[in-house]
Amino acid sequence: MGWPTGHPRKEKIVMADKVLFQTELNQLAITDLEGLGTLRKENNKVYCWVKNASAATALVAGAPCLAYNSYPATASEFYKRVHTADTRCTLTCLQAVPAGQPITGISYSGALTGDHGWIIKQGIVEATVLNGTTAINAGNMLIASNVANWVPSAGSLVPATWTAGINYVLGASLVMGAAAAGPATAQTCLVSIKCL
Repeated sequence: MGWPTGHPRKEKIVMADKVLFQTELNQLAITDLEGLGTLRKENNKVYCWVKNASAATALVAGAPCLAYNSYPATASEFYKRVHTADTRCTLTCLQAVPAGQPITGISYSGALTGDHGWIIKQGIVEATVLNGTTAINAGNMLIASNVANWVPSAGSLVPATWTAGINYVLGASLVMGAAAAGPATAQTCLVSIKCL
């Protein structure tokens, strides 16, 4: 005799979040080992398993990457594939929606060294910020600038190829202010990533 419907032993247990992973956070893969778009929560941070969609450029550890926009713009496909924030992706990426920041460098699409890896989508991390002659205050928004840097969301360092006046809905902000450092000087700063 089976258990009646509604009995605790009859119903299936469903886990909403994946809790067992095949890869370390700094590990790369040449195939999809975790399920593209899978989220992982560790140490007050949220990570996402992605594929680098760039055919030529590796993602840089500690630098921003953008959501890739050549796939159907549906909720289920969003953030599964990402691209470097360079001029080659201005037509295929969502400039207003940075995807996050790679934990380690992720090779270009098809590379035998691994084009799948983890990016951080939410949490406080050290990141490379490209500053200019004006100090950046704590709490100021940062946006993806190029292959290797975050920059203040307004000012001369925002690439001319990015759309003027665009409303950046996600990105990062400084946890502590960054002093003026001269024209286009990279600094390592504490940054709050907010790309969920």
